[in-house]
Amino acid sequence: MVPFLERGGEYWGPPDDAAEAVDCLRRLRGEGAAWLVVAWPAFWWLDQYGGFDRHLRTNCSRLMECPHGVVFESR
Repeated sequence: MVPFLERGGEYWGPPDDAAEAVDCLRRLRGEGAAWLVVAWPAFWWLDQYGGFDRHLRTNCSRLMECPHGVVFESR
């Protein structure tokens, strides 16, 4: 498991904007990450960073979504 956003494997806090979140996701994909899990306490990210949410729903497969979380798989 790798924290999102991370630097050197350590959680680095929320992104400044959706573009930074997408860039981090792309970098992690390049390093082999295959899934992104958004647990319910972090659902606010999907509202706060609408461009990131749109990127996930457009470019990743949604494997599971329920009140507890959503799991995306990279394409």
